[in-house]
Amino acid sequence: MPYRTLVYEPEKEEIISVRDDILRESPIRKNKKSILFVSHQHPHSIGGIQKHSRRLYDGLKDDYNITRANCMNFGSLFSTMLGYGNGNGRGNGKFDIKASSLMYCDAGISAILGPTLLGRKVGAAAATVHGLDIIAPIPSYQKIVARGLQKLDRVVCVSKATAREVAKRGVIRDKIVVIPNAARKTDRLIEKDEKLYERLKELLKIDLRGKRVLFSLGRPVKRKGFDHFGRDVFPYFSDDYVYIVAGPKLQVPAWLKICRMILSRKLDHGLRLAMGYHTSHNELLELSKHPRFFYINNIDCELKNLLFAVSDLFILPNIKVEGDMEGFGIVALEAASRGIPVIASDIEGIIDAVVEGQNGYRVKHGDNYGMYRAIDELLNNRSNLEYLKANAREFTLREFSLEKVIGLYRRMFEDLFEEKANAKRNNDFSK
Repeated sequence: MPYRTLVYEPEKEEIISVRDDILRESPIRKNKKSILFVSHQHPHSIGGIQKHSRRLYDGLKDDYNITRANCMNFGSLFSTMLGYGNGNGRGNGKFDIKASSLMYCDAGISAILGPTLLGRKVGAAAATVHGLDIIAPIPSYQKIVARGLQKLDRVVCVSKATAREVAKRGVIRDKIVVIPNAARKTDRLIEKDEKLYERLKELLKIDLRGKRVLFSLGRPVKRKGFDHFGRDVFPYFSDDYVYIVAGPKLQVPAWLKICRMILSRKLDHGLRLAMGYHTSHNELLELSKHPRFFYINNIDCELKNLLFAVSDLFILPNIKVEGDMEGFGIVALEAASRGIPVIASDIEGIIDAVVEGQNGYRVKHGDNYGMYRAIDELLNNRSNLEYLKANAREFTLREFSLEKVIGLYRRMFEDLFEEKANAKRNNDFSK
């Protein structure tokens, strides 16, 4: 059966803390504006939100005095409330929360907790929202997140689709800013040569020589549409095609299993959607009985890079799932920045990440034949494929560069500082 659960740990980006509950701060510099980063950080794994926060911090730490607090660590938040916070929950008096400071929250959950606990002590507050963190279908959460977003001075959305969801929750449009996620440049690309095929055969017992490789990467959640593509599209390709679905190890926490026994079916379903455990794992296991369909769990960084290198096209076959959404589709940038064209469903935040004819093609949602035709025609048009490979990398690294994205955040922060300074001057003048 072409299904693998690998024994090594999934990829983790370097954690910036020296302990689970300690977050490093930038050195205090005189005459620099202060920003408090309230982060949504899980102590044991690093996901897309954490990577976004880390890269933003690294890009801004030389311009501002930045202190970080972990919204999942109440000791960290409490010491910051008292004006002693350095993000480690032990307080050392290095950070002064004052009217000229700005709070930045890196996700929906931190946008709720940060301004609620600290909002009266900072001059301005902004947050980035990613999609599922604001649409999770839990009624009580929806009320809380709407109130939290409305308290912010700016809500940064990673896509226009996310911005529309924010506007539905009562945030005035003047406060909404769309800034996409950034592509991470890979300087050393792996050559598609005999050495690559041998290494993959050694790791996975798969011989991909002479095959047309379609690749999808991500958690096996329903909205990704991996099972839909494998069942309704892939069987129509010729025998030289293979489809590989890879992602992190699926491990449902024990407390979530207990919730299933005590919660209503509707609430349990909403909670699993919110936590990213509404999966198609069992369906993918069944599909992996097909000799050309490979389902691989628990991949590490090396294997991910090898699979990207051997791939001909990256497939993003998302489907619509009520209560869930693809806020952006950063994995599309990861593929395109390596020169792998993306064929994707034309829905939600993917529309912002996959630009038609530049780094891939989008297909109308639910059009199975359109998806098949887009893939087959591109792979059978060698000149168009080679052009798109080169253009995908150049376009993606230019239009979604980290420098460009950091610049947009810097401009947004400076606008907020100026607005608050003007408001303070006007208030002082009126007195």
